[in-house]
Amino acid sequence: MTEDVKKVCRECLKCQTSKAGNVNSTPPMGMQKEFVEYPWQFVTLYYVGPLPASGRGRHTCLLVATDVSSKFVLIQPFRKAKANSLVDFVRNMIFLLFGVPEVVLTDNGTQFTSKAFRDLLAEFNVNHWLTPAYHPQVNNTERANRVITTAIRATIKQHKEWADDLQTIACAIRNAVHESTKYTPHFVVFGRERVSDGKEYARMRDNSGINLVQRQDLENRRKKLFEEISNQLTKAYERHKKQYNLRSNPDCPTYSIGETVLKRTFELSDKAKSFCAKLAPKFELAVVRKILGKHCYELEDTNGKRLGVFYGNHLKKAHSPKK
Repeated sequence: MTEDVKKVCRECLKCQTSKAGNVNSTPPMGMQKEFVEYPWQFVTLYYVGPLPASGRGRHTCLLVATDVSSKFVLIQPFRKAKANSLVDFVRNMIFLLFGVPEVVLTDNGTQFTSKAFRDLLAEFNVNHWLTPAYHPQVNNTERANRVITTAIRATIKQHKEWADDLQTIACAIRNAVHESTKYTPHFVVFGRERVSDGKEYARMRDNSGINLVQRQDLENRRKKLFEEISNQLTKAYERHKKQYNLRSNPDCPTYSIGETVLKRTFELSDKAKSFCAKLAPKFELAVVRKILGKHCYELEDTNGKRLGVFYGNHLKKAHSPKK
């Protein structure tokens, strides 16, 4: 009787979709991106918002661009998150100012999947990577967003003032020594620290305080800069990997093409419709359409409609009654 009860509960679709999984399904951290060798070779983009209308432009969101190698951050507020504004910003502020990247990583938002944005990337032969749905931590800009929103929170008096000092905040981030690279992002990109006062040029022309040995050491450091930053990024990756993997499961399940799985639902409560997310099923049936990475899958519903790309921590095995 015990075995029969276990079998019925394991194979019952209602039980599988209603119960939250107790097994840790978070995969270990993936491999480090080996091709990140130069500034602006790998760029990540992400929106922050919606936010209260702020400033003369009545901005309601801001776009953050982060260079993975140098950690250089660009911030641009927008009145609305539209594809045309996004394309203009990327073309003018990134492609023309810093150079064309090899890879651009974004989320699955409509602006990033629009025809205008895809055409821009195709024009410059830039690879476009999308983050899995509900798994933003793979995007480096998410970490920058945390710093930016913390700085905004600490400096504003009213919420509608969030856009007033954005570029001051961005400047402070770009000129602070980054924990991973051990350099300021401004120095990595431009080869020198930012000049913040016109009087500094006089001190730069006065070389009496810098002897020949120090000057030669500075030149040697500049030549080895990218190699040194690459080593620092590798060390940072190993540190983060060690901490991340403490909360992961190296034996988490994997899935094959055509396999039926259970995908976590992300329903939100709606009082008007008398719908409570806490009382809704936790999972729904889906089928693996493609395997896009070691633990990244493109899914479709049981009728063949594409559901999107999901990470393995939002999936679990589906058990069907054996005939």
